[in-house]
Amino acid sequence: MPRTKTAPKREPRKPHPRLKKALHVLLMTLLAVILVALFYLAVILGQPEEPENAIDIDQTQPLLTASPALNIQSERQVAALAEAFPVPVLAFMEGMGPVLVSGTSYDQAYEGGFARICELRYTTDNGLEITLTTIYPARAVELLGKDGYTLTGAAAQNLTGLTAVRMENADHIRLHAQASDAIYALTLPKLTDDTITTVTRVLELVSKESASGT
Repeated sequence: MPRTKTAPKREPRKPHPRLKKALHVLLMTLLAVILVALFYLAVILGQPEEPENAIDIDQTQPLLTASPALNIQSERQVAALAEAFPVPVLAFMEGMGPVLVSGTSYDQAYEGGFARICELRYTTDNGLEITLTTIYPARAVELLGKDGYTLTGAAAQNLTGLTAVRMENADHIRLHAQASDAIYALTLPKLTDDTITTVTRVLELVSKESASGT
């Protein structure tokens, strides 16, 4: 029988060196673009969102010259204290809150000048003490003092229309908020959230203008 000749096997064609190099460069470029995109995506997602009601703190508020402390012992004297204070003062609405025991406005050395602090101390019918604090200027948040307070995971609460930060120590809860021109703080014993909300609803800011109109 005649032998049949088998066709010789063809070697697969190797890609041209230039084409191979071009494909390598293209793949490396594509990989680099993907890595850069992932990096920027991580940066964007990692940035905290600005709160919708963010307050611009006035960092240029002038400091004060020293003046004598002012003391009051009656709720009706809050208006007089507010007239001598550079920003509105945090207080209970007249006749709506606990009894005012004492109030004082005094100066404290700060940044080569003086900041001013107003503290109103109230007592409830069952003997609980509540303190309302107003601090000028708004940037002087360190004048609140630490007193063992730490941040809690509780939701932010409203303090006369401002979003307040909640802090706690062994015995008390403190809500403080920064307005554009002042710092306001409510300090009270550890009460239920509903009770705290009830307290905040009867707070107001007493300004020079509102005081002079009464």
